[in-house]
Amino acid sequence: MQMIMAKLQLIVLFLLIALAVSAQTVTEKLRTALLHSLPQEKIYLHLDKPSYWVGDTIWFKVYALDAYTHRSDTISSTLFVDIIRTDSSQIIEHQLLKNSNEPIHSSFILSETFRVGVYEIRAYTNWMRNFPEELFFRKEIKILKGNQGRAALDGSARDEIADLQFFPEGGNLVYGLPCRVAFKAINRFGKGVNFKANVISNQNELVADIQSEHLGMGSFSFTPMSGQRYFVKAGKEQKIFYLPEPDPKGYSFFIDNLSDEEFIHVKANCGQCQDKPILFCQQRGTLICSLQSEKEGDSFSWDIKRSEITNEGIVQLTLFNGSGLPQCERLIYSPAQNQLRVFMMPEKKLYGQREKVNLFVRVEDHDGHPVQGNFSLSVTDGSQVTPEEYGMNISNYLHLTSDIFSLTQSELKGTIEQPGYYFDRANKDAAAQLDILLMTQGWRRFIWSDVLSSPQRGAIYPIEKGISISGTALPSNGKAFAKPINISLLSYNAQGMPNYFTTKTGGEGKFQFTGIDATSESRFFLLGPKNNGGKDVKFILDPPDLPAIRRNAISIFYDQASTLQPDTTVSIKNTRFLKEVIVKDSKIKNEPKKDPRRVMYEGLNTYVYKVDQKSCNYYSSVLSMLKGRVPSISIGTKANTKDITSYSSENYTVTLREQRSFNGTLTKVIYLVDGAMVTQGSLDAVRPCDIESVEIITGAVSMLNAHAVISVLSKTGGGTAKDEEGNSYENGVYIKGYHVTREFYSPKYMVTDNMSSQKQDSRSTLYWNPKIKTDDFGRAKVVFWNSDQKTKVNVRLEGISNQGQPVFATTFYSVE
Repeated sequence: MQMIMAKLQLIVLFLLIALAVSAQTVTEKLRTALLHSLPQEKIYLHLDKPSYWVGDTIWFKVYALDAYTHRSDTISSTLFVDIIRTDSSQIIEHQLLKNSNEPIHSSFILSETFRVGVYEIRAYTNWMRNFPEELFFRKEIKILKGNQGRAALDGSARDEIADLQFFPEGGNLVYGLPCRVAFKAINRFGKGVNFKANVISNQNELVADIQSEHLGMGSFSFTPMSGQRYFVKAGKEQKIFYLPEPDPKGYSFFIDNLSDEEFIHVKANCGQCQDKPILFCQQRGTLICSLQSEKEGDSFSWDIKRSEITNEGIVQLTLFNGSGLPQCERLIYSPAQNQLRVFMMPEKKLYGQREKVNLFVRVEDHDGHPVQGNFSLSVTDGSQVTPEEYGMNISNYLHLTSDIFSLTQSELKGTIEQPGYYFDRANKDAAAQLDILLMTQGWRRFIWSDVLSSPQRGAIYPIEKGISISGTALPSNGKAFAKPINISLLSYNAQGMPNYFTTKTGGEGKFQFTGIDATSESRFFLLGPKNNGGKDVKFILDPPDLPAIRRNAISIFYDQASTLQPDTTVSIKNTRFLKEVIVKDSKIKNEPKKDPRRVMYEGLNTYVYKVDQKSCNYYSSVLSMLKGRVPSISIGTKANTKDITSYSSENYTVTLREQRSFNGTLTKVIYLVDGAMVTQGSLDAVRPCDIESVEIITGAVSMLNAHAVISVLSKTGGGTAKDEEGNSYENGVYIKGYHVTREFYSPKYMVTDNMSSQKQDSRSTLYWNPKIKTDDFGRAKVVFWNSDQKTKVNVRLEGISNQGQPVFATTFYSVE
């Protein structure tokens, strides 16, 4: 997979240089172009469920991979994940995740302020923005509440044809040359529609009877005659849809990828020419073969050995004429030659309520050798969560969906319905239907004159090795500085030690800090030059540069369904961007000063606990100091903690008194230290005697997606910062940092006698584990407990082996 336009320009350039040169020389030029193409990334997200209810949590695992090898990739240190509401094209949630050698996983809380409807999960890196936006990971999810969003689509609208498109194999119809033509019909919601119709010429002659086979797709063959146009009348309204107008001369292409287990057969016909064309075959940036016709003519054929294609996935076939110009292209699918075998077995097939489950996983290659890899596992209640029929998984996404999006220019490429259908081993028509899919949504036809005339485009968006902050530094009069100035970015770590980043402004005062490692919403101070003649420096931060939002027509149905029930909730935004910050060397007089550490919960009911400086040395941690002293929250010690002198924040449990979310799970508590989000264990970095006060907020805090906040305000972390010489700087800026990942909570029902006294357990996601790794024997074991539901439990494993092979497997068991 490559940056297509840049790569094609290189290929065409080398081929043009190689006019009248042997195929071997052209091949070497092509191989050089492929080797020097830009690196490419792929991202895949494994979500715990396909749909959610308001109040749920979306748990997900991120797989960042090299697009060529499908092995784990850390080119970009920063990953972006968005939740987008499709009807308003609005980003509701925006997370930054740190990409390192550890598994990347996170979650979104769907608070009560979420509206019912269809949302899109989007994931990408800054580097991926150099390539077509279709390479971003995208997945639609439904968010429901009560009966909202479950309205049925009107049958006439579902079955009515809104558009019917035709795709000549290889790219073009040519007068006088036989050609196979694929087609696809869709309704106004973008879904495939099955139909029957006739192909008719403009002389009202019947050319062919056509009938779709799966999701509105099918194919037929015919020979277009000179001077004639062809059309189809289809649908209840008998709308007219025209086939592409044939060219007077050119090539036709025919690929047989189904009839022979050893060879792929390729045929080409050339009208009004005598030529020696060259056939190139490549996959994921690797040249597989180049074959040139031995003699001139107008009919050609080649056989490609399947054994030469070692990887599963899409293969690109391109036909060049004897002058080195591309004439036809086609995508085919190469099935796996040596698939991995996955064994996922619960100890038994029938369990009781709240019973412990031991689940065993083993992954091996086709020869039985153990396979190590990185995997994620979701376990869901089948009575509440319905698996997607032929839905997306990591295998069909990496091998099919992502490569189609990369390689095609069809208007239909925005979505692939039921991708799992084409890989169902029980489906005898899967291979044939996959071939038709690649002729429609994998259709290839480049406007080569545009490619040749446009200059080669390099990378616009850099690889990010951390968080970036950019903007403009100006003097108080608003005019640019006469020459570049030095500016600094100052922050404090959890121990109160300063961290400095320095840079020099460029033209018109532009600046950028890169490689910043910050967690949650972190507070920074921008510092101007120390000797600036007493002039104030104004810093204007650049607005967030987020990719445009692409609306998918398929979501319109769900948008309409969500309006069938009253909906008075409002959307939320969890990202706060400050466009302009003025940094001065003196306080603004006669104006009340707001503490920026309270910005995320200011105005909410707050209980303030003032720290007693006389007795603070008695406590070993923040939570030990708060225990028993704060209403509305309960702070208890964990059962396995025995030595009270060693109590740290991690040894405590924090819950809200008499409050639970709708599904029975504990509500979420967020911890802040001077306005920055930290983990519960990180509270130990703050000495109780260094604290001025602790503020506790219970109830929904939409900006933090939390049900409670414990905010620690230190003595030195107020609205000012000091540099190494003691100079004070005010009005810090808040920058969105890497998201703090929460761990999935799974209860452990160890004592049978106490089960009846606990509240009803009706979790829809029984277990979520994004950190499964197989050992040297290819094995892994997970342990979890069932809920109170008598149900069928679905288990889903996804992941990637260390060699870059995707793994997907499902199983189930019953609870009585």
